[in-house]
Parts: sequence; structure tokens; C-alpha cells
Amino acid sequence: MEKVFVYGTLKSSERAAYMMRKHGRLIDDAVTFGTLVDLGPFPAYFSSGDNAILGEVWEISTEGLSVLDAYEGEGSLYRRIRGTVETPDCITHEAWMYEYLGTAPRGSVIPEGFWYSRKISSAY
Repeated sequence: MEKVFVYGTLKSSERAAYMMRKHGRLIDDAVTFGTLVDLGPFPAYFSSGDNAILGEVWEISTEGLSVLDAYEGEGSLYRRIRGTVETPDCITHEAWMYEYLGTAPRGSVIPEGFWYSRKISSAY
């Protein structure tokens, strides 16, 4: 089993969480540091920077990690890197996380470090 830190569409409350549930189990909320940017339908993480990035740490099967690599475009859109995350009860985990390979659009940094999908509702 491997540990993975997720901060966007793979979080338990987001649209792609079914992949996480199918291949693993949620350990806890977690935080790491870097820079988080909003790309619209999904966020991007950069390991440089010192903002707190809020997400979740999961334990996932090796097969599940391969599924995530395909979903994240590992090697073309994102790269999988090792990092340290900490849970609210101060337990530290070494975990895989996906770092964006592109550049951040101007003004897209999420200073509070928490991304959630924008759910558009009609006011009609």
C-alpha cells in the first residue's frame, strides 16, 4: 500500500473521489506546504512556496496508484513526487502527491490553500 496526498478533484467530497474509494481508504485530513493555484475545473500544486495546502492523505493500492497516474497525466500534465504531510493530530506521513508541470496563470494563487469545485447553480 502507498500513501497519497490529494488536494483537488480526488478529495472525498469531490467528483473523482470514487477512484480513491475504489482503491484505498481515507486516513485523515492533512496539510503540506507549497503553492496552490486555481486552474478552473481543477487545481495545481507547486512544491515551491510556503503556503499551507489543505487536503487529505489516503492509503491506496499499487494498482490504484497506476489509475491515479493515468488520471493525473503523470509525466505530461503532472509529475508524482514524494512529500511530507501532517494530520491534525500531528502525525507525519510520507506520501505521493501530484505537482503541476505547467506554469501558473497570473492571479490564480489560492492563498488560503483550500480548493473546492465550483458548483454552478441556476438562480432561475
